[in-house]
Amino acid sequence: MPPVESNPSEFLNRPSSPFLPRLARLTLKELRETLRDRRTIVTLLLMPILLYPLLTLAFQRFVLSTATNLRVEYIIGLESESAEPILTTCLANGAAALNRKNGTLKSDRKDSKQTVPQLSYQVVSNLEHEVRDYSIDVGLRLKHGSKPQLREGQDIAIDLEVVYLPGNKLGERALKYVESLLQEANTAMLGYRLQRLGVSQRPEPLLYSELPLRDPEEVQNQMLAAIIPVVLILMTITGAVYPAIDLTAGERERGTLEMLVAAPVPRLALLFAKYVAVLTVAFLTAAINLTSMTVTLLVSGMGVMLFGEQGLSFVTVLEVFSLLILFAAFFSAVLLALTSFARSFKEAQAYLIPLMLVSLGPGLAGLLPGVKLAGPLMVAPLLNVVLLARDLLMGQGDLMSAALVVGSTTLYAAAALAFAARIFGTHAILYESQTAWADLFRRPPLPQSTPQLASAMLCLACLFPLCFVLKGVLSSVAGQQIELQLTLTSLATFVAFIGLPLWAASAGHVPFRLAFAWRWPPLLAIPGAILCGVSLWPFAHELILFLDNWNIVNIDISKFELAKQLIERCRQAPLVLVLLSFAILPAVCEEFCFRGYLYRALQPKLDGWRNVFVTGLIFGLFHLVAVDTLAIERLAPTTFLGCILGWIRWRTNSLLPGILLHVSHNGLLALLFYYEHQLSTQGWATVPEKHLPATWLLSAGAIVIVGLGLIALSSPKADE
Repeated sequence: MPPVESNPSEFLNRPSSPFLPRLARLTLKELRETLRDRRTIVTLLLMPILLYPLLTLAFQRFVLSTATNLRVEYIIGLESESAEPILTTCLANGAAALNRKNGTLKSDRKDSKQTVPQLSYQVVSNLEHEVRDYSIDVGLRLKHGSKPQLREGQDIAIDLEVVYLPGNKLGERALKYVESLLQEANTAMLGYRLQRLGVSQRPEPLLYSELPLRDPEEVQNQMLAAIIPVVLILMTITGAVYPAIDLTAGERERGTLEMLVAAPVPRLALLFAKYVAVLTVAFLTAAINLTSMTVTLLVSGMGVMLFGEQGLSFVTVLEVFSLLILFAAFFSAVLLALTSFARSFKEAQAYLIPLMLVSLGPGLAGLLPGVKLAGPLMVAPLLNVVLLARDLLMGQGDLMSAALVVGSTTLYAAAALAFAARIFGTHAILYESQTAWADLFRRPPLPQSTPQLASAMLCLACLFPLCFVLKGVLSSVAGQQIELQLTLTSLATFVAFIGLPLWAASAGHVPFRLAFAWRWPPLLAIPGAILCGVSLWPFAHELILFLDNWNIVNIDISKFELAKQLIERCRQAPLVLVLLSFAILPAVCEEFCFRGYLYRALQPKLDGWRNVFVTGLIFGLFHLVAVDTLAIERLAPTTFLGCILGWIRWRTNSLLPGILLHVSHNGLLALLFYYEHQLSTQGWATVPEKHLPATWLLSAGAIVIVGLGLIALSSPKADE
């Protein structure tokens, strides 16, 4: 019996069978069956209760064992070979004086209970880098202007900097020992000089100042801060594995999947119910694990040992918990995608073993001190969650990084769920004995009228990290060459916003004209779009100032300074290249993606106004990230313009008017910035943080009304 493909729109419109109550009952049914599984209860309750006390005991034993077997050799870093003789001599004199003072001149005495630390020296080029990497314990550097000399009959004045890393216990002990040696050397040399009357000598021959690399109050145990997210993530994965297998491959193995798919319920609703069940178990697993870990740390006293006097704060626990929930949402979707492809419980387990191993890689990479949450790593799946959790535990998280991690991980979760919806309950999974992963990407034999929503979600999920990484890499390649930088940035925009949707449309066998509404628009829409394009920017400008006046967003003046610097650099490039990079190419590419492929994919699911708002909001969200900062103030104006563009796409059923409006809008702004100096001499220049004159707004409003009126009077073209 072949699966019954139910129409979601028909299902939603049945008055006798409301969609949401049925979906809720289906979700509760899946959740009850999942929570009845004994394996789920074991991973959910018993493992966290037993695991963390055992880990704490093991760690305490490790700390105690290492504390009684401390290393007695300190590695001292020196920044130049010329200073090595003078510094080693001073420390050797201090060690000799200290040994004489303690009565331990013979360090090989068998009855000595105190071990004399030994010093080894290394000449390095960068003291700070080597100290941070734990390659050396303490660094010594001659201050600029100091005269390193120890000559008979001459004054001694050697100023030093001692570089150390707060939180490195071995380095702190080495620091105290070096300080004691320098003090003893001072005393010895002062006594020697005082014996030679008539020689000018200051009381302290050696003056040094400490140079801490970080505030000691902010230093925490980085290793443990990275281990904790890995442990919690692994436990979250463990809790979600069995429910995901049981609700997909288990259903097929029991012979109930075919009957379930044949039910009068949309396939996406079935998958969503299973997703909620898996996500709930993962959520509960994360909550119980985090609670057990927190209670264990508080009871054992390890919280103060690991996180300082303030211990593990409630805010930090809440932030890490939120990240774990985000990751649980992502991994639940990934698990459903993999297990939906499996035809048996055993096959699903075979798929999950490599996934678990792959998940360990980013987790272990977070343990490395040199791996920072910056650049492409902010959008690297799983690794960005681990690094952000580590930074939050160390008190170093920031809004920009958190927003990128949350946004990219949410997109990845949506893409994984869309992929699962594409393969869940398909004919190949239900009936064919031999299938391959290539079958999932096989092009449909017949042309499709619209792109699949799952393909559009997958395209969006890939679009953001692809654009982010491409622009970052190509900008670093271009360096300070503005022409090359503009060219490569334009190339990245083309690949991300046109290349990816074109590939998705081709893979889905959707004709180009239907996927992107590439048809000639009504004639009245052309001048209407151009008029709107040259007159909408004053209202976007005033919207930003309105939000700032009401303290909804805060305008950062420093961003305007950075923008001015970029504009000054762009004036060195030809005007044609500037218009191509900032006006023509971004407008065409973004319209192809948002009002073309995405709008068309959402059209069967959302009516006109809802589609306009959703695509406009996504358009605004994609403009939040500006170079290396989070531009919250751009959300409202770009969403406003995105909704205008979406309405024009809906009214004309063509992509071309939106492109004309977008190009006109961007082109006018680019010309205003490019010729700002010439316009300022004529009194036309404007200050970004000040309101525009009322005459400008009235004139722009009249032009907008005329443009929108022309578009409203145009007759939309029908789909071919």
